[in-house]
Amino acid sequence: VRDNVTLNRTLSYILSRQQQDGSFDDEGSCLHYRFCSGEFRRESLTALVLYTMTYNNISEYAPEFIHRQLYLGEQSPVARAQRFLESRFDAVKSSVLTTTLMQLALIQCPVMPEDKRMKIFEDVRARALTTVPGDESRFFKYTEENMLPEDEVLVNAMILSMYSSFGDIKTTSDMARWIVDQMDKHPQYDTVLDAVFHTEAWLRTDCLFRRRFSPEKFAITVDVSTDKGQKHQFKIDSKNMDITQKLRFTLPVNEITYTVSGFGVAGVLIRQVYFEKQQQPMNPPAPFQLKNEFMPMPWLSEITTHTCVTYTPSVKDKQLIKDTFNRTIVVEVQLPTGTRVNLRQIGFFLSRVPEMMYFTFDTRLNKFNFFLTVPSTMYGKEICFDWCLERLSFIDQWAPIRIRVYDYLQPEQQLIRLMPVEFQPKLLGYSYVEAIHKARPTLEQLAKMQQSARPPTPPRPSPPRV
Repeated sequence: VRDNVTLNRTLSYILSRQQQDGSFDDEGSCLHYRFCSGEFRRESLTALVLYTMTYNNISEYAPEFIHRQLYLGEQSPVARAQRFLESRFDAVKSSVLTTTLMQLALIQCPVMPEDKRMKIFEDVRARALTTVPGDESRFFKYTEENMLPEDEVLVNAMILSMYSSFGDIKTTSDMARWIVDQMDKHPQYDTVLDAVFHTEAWLRTDCLFRRRFSPEKFAITVDVSTDKGQKHQFKIDSKNMDITQKLRFTLPVNEITYTVSGFGVAGVLIRQVYFEKQQQPMNPPAPFQLKNEFMPMPWLSEITTHTCVTYTPSVKDKQLIKDTFNRTIVVEVQLPTGTRVNLRQIGFFLSRVPEMMYFTFDTRLNKFNFFLTVPSTMYGKEICFDWCLERLSFIDQWAPIRIRVYDYLQPEQQLIRLMPVEFQPKLLGYSYVEAIHKARPTLEQLAKMQQSARPPTPPRPSPPRV
């Protein structure tokens, strides 16, 4: 499914942030404070934008209007950003993190000449790697001021991605072992971009191994034993690629030993899980019932929504409330992207519902909150209201819309449903246009209508006889 409206908004945002020299800058918040708080903010943000816009040859799969505005020509935003980063290499050498990010962004850029890519890789290989005694893993020792362990893991993940891009499987394997050990010590990601670059490192490593080694050679054996005498053997090979095999140990266990042998890569996870001896009481069922129906309106691209909520208090709740006690129920609706709403039109629809107190719309989260007052006379009865939204682009399939109903005073009493958006006909909003086209006469019908509309030709008088 392609949402052209969201793509166009993103494209407009990117183009509005590019400076005259080809760099990108934004005074707003950033997902990675290390890249946004230093003196090389512009260089870091430009490298992030270039990395995102050229990742995995995304330009070959982008829509034509995006490809034309971002990638074509020497003055395209991608080409200008590339030239800006190349001109700033000497200026950012004092920052290892910024330099590594710029190198990673440039080597994957499809318009980068091969000789310049190889020069960047030579600079990466010139960095001395430290060997860890014992497992012979290697890593780049990051020693800048105010450096955190997460900074060192992040830099090594980006360096590993570059080694794997150039097919250096020995260095990639050595660095991957060190990163795995560090992630065991620091399992929490510091920022979102940490997770992005760590995941990219694993994907590139996996692709490199799959290119170098055929699946027929893949065969790994994991032998596990405990101090209580329990033993088990896991086997993973080309005929059995199940990497989710599990073994539950019988407690008490003080020591677990495992060995890995064979050819390939495998991961071993030991997890300790606690169970409550007493069974936890089940939550009572939610006192709500929800019905929702999406229907196309008769003009163009608008959608009308019919929502019905039923509140039936439990026997215990009935004992605590009086006959005149009103409950405030909130209906929360998460709208999909590519839609917009007319608040005045929705207000007109809701003004006809006596139980509707008011409604709010969060433009940032694209979320509605409808507040209903349910008197005791409406307990167990449906309260229905209509509202509408408008789609902004052609979407053939919609994801289910999340609707949550909860008690304003007791939010834990809630009901969450994913409502499918299904229409007949499938092409929403064009039923009116199709009806107009069907009602229009064809060319043959127009010709017959014109002939029938002509007045009859009077007969010519016959000439007099002599």
